[in-house]
Formats: sequence, C-alpha cells, structure tokens
Amino acid sequence: MLYAHLDGSLGGDIDVKYKDRLKDTIGNFRTLSLFYETNITENEAIFTLKDEDYTVNGKTYMSMKQLYLSFDDPTEWEFVQSVLGNWRHWQKLLGNKRIREYIDQWRMELEIKLRSNAVKQMVKHSKNRDGAAKWLAEGSWKGKRGRPSKDEVEREKKIQAGIEQDLDDHWTRLMQVEDAPQQVN
Repeated sequence: MLYAHLDGSLGGDIDVKYKDRLKDTIGNFRTLSLFYETNITENEAIFTLKDEDYTVNGKTYMSMKQLYLSFDDPTEWEFVQSVLGNWRHWQKLLGNKRIREYIDQWRMELEIKLRSNAVKQMVKHSKNRDGAAKWLAEGSWKGKRGRPSKDEVEREKKIQAGIEQDLDDHWTRLMQVEDAPQQVN
C-alpha cells in the first residue's frame, strides 16, 4: 500500500490522529508499545512490524516498514519527521534491540531498492551518462572512509546479490517482451 506523506505526495492516507499517542501517559516516547507484536501495555498499538498493514478485529495497524520504505529517504529525516515528529524518538527506537533488528532489515532493503532504481535509471539513460544515478547506485551518499569491516563487506555482498537478482529479473522481463510475437494491425 502506498502511504501519503504528510504533504500528500503519494496518495492514500496516513492517520495523523495517532500523533498524540506517540508518548505514554507520563510523556515518555513509546517504543515496544507502539507495535502490535511487542505491546504488553494498556496503550493501544499504532503500528505493526509486519511487511504489510495488519488488521485484527477491525483495527488496522500500519506497517512501519511500508511507511519507512515509501519515503525512499536514506537519511531517514523525512520519514522520522513525518511519522514520529521527533528525531529523539527515532533514536529511542534504534536503542531498543528488538526493534533495531527490524529497522536494520528495512535499511538494507531500502538501500537495495534505491540502488536497484538507480541502476535501472543508468540502463535507461546510459546514453546521457547520468552521474546522479551512478552516485546513488554506488552508495556514494554514504561517504567513504578506510578499509571496511568484515560486517560491512558481508552486508555489501548481500546488497550486491539483491541488486543482481533484481537486474536479472528485469533483464528476463525485457527479453520476454523482445521475444514476444509482434502483432500487426
């Protein structure tokens, strides 16, 4: 499902009424209690950690993963400001081990999505040698430093495998279109 960013840019709707429920009764940022899967408090959950929106007994919980991915924002700033309204709240969520595992997966998926889109743009506009698409595909927006750690090397291998699979799928679809019999009117 596509969500509207609070500026209405994607269509659909984000329920902005939940914003007053992002803190508990004493004013602390909610973490585990925000999610259907981890909520053990009296507070009603707002989100789900599932890949898609989840409905239980007529109540729909928004997929935070889908919200996160819909922003296409590797800096996370727009997502945080629109969905949580506060960077400190995001930092609090990142500080929770259980939630952090999900967020790390979302981050990797977003990076693969952005790189894949950039590579597709490079293929589409290869005649123009679009430097911006290459910049995204290489992950240059993250900056460079010394030798990567073993974890970073392993993560990059997974990302590259995801991009290669996406490109293989894209290439297969292109070849099927080219091989399809042409209809003559």
